[in-house]
Amino acid sequence: AASRLVYSGLFQRCPNLRVVLHHAGGMFPMMEGRLENGLKLYGSRTAPELQHLVQSPVKGLKQIDEFRKFYADCATFGSKAAIACAINFFGTDHMVFASDMPFDPEDGFGYVRRTLADIDALDLPEEKKDDLRYKNALRILKNIC
Repeated sequence: AASRLVYSGLFQRCPNLRVVLHHAGGMFPMMEGRLENGLKLYGSRTAPELQHLVQSPVKGLKQIDEFRKFYADCATFGSKAAIACAINFFGTDHMVFASDMPFDPEDGFGYVRRTLADIDALDLPEEKKDDLRYKNALRILKNIC
């Protein structure tokens, strides 16, 4: 679904749109290298008579950067490594706190504690940790209310 949003040209038409991907952006951060290599070949193996099927508003752009326009949450069920991987891909300014509350054995409180502990354990300045905990959410949500 995220790829369809990118290749539809959504971010070109709506540059101020904020879309948050769940669970640290899913596979995108971990598959960055494979994605980038695959995107370089996008449409290159398509027969000339079918080229119209691979036309996209992002053709010619550095396509992996289009995926970095998404935001991602920190709902990783207690995986500091997954959060760090997402930060490496999206940047701390494109990450927001989330926990999947109430879907854990403690009705959500365990995931909240674990996610906060994971953020605390990251090798980041305290200000960046505050961005993850609440400041980024305040920044992107302020225009909604």
